[in-house]
Amino acid sequence: MGRGMFNMEMIGIKPGSTLVFAKGDNITCKAIDKHQIEFEGKIMNLTKSALIVIGRLGYTWGKIAGPQFWMYEDETLYQRKRRMETEE
Repeated sequence: MGRGMFNMEMIGIKPGSTLVFAKGDNITCKAIDKHQIEFEGKIMNLTKSALIVIGRLGYTWGKIAGPQFWMYEDETLYQRKRRMETEE
C-alpha cells in the first residue's frame, strides 16, 4: 500500500457506508468522505479509530494500519483494495 491517506472512494466506499471492525461485529463506523469516518460521534481517520478500538480490547500497540482492521462487505479495506488492483 502506498504512502499517504487511504482513499476509500477509490475502492467504492461511498459517504454513509457502514464499516465493521474486524475483531468485533458490534463495533462500527460510518464513512464521511474518502479519508474520514465518524466513530462514536467524532470525525477521525481509519487508523486513529482502529487504535482506539484495539486499545479497548486490551492491546497496547503504538501503531496500527486502520485499513487492515475495518471491513466492508466481509473483507478488510486493505483486502478490498488489493483485490480491486488485481482485477484491473
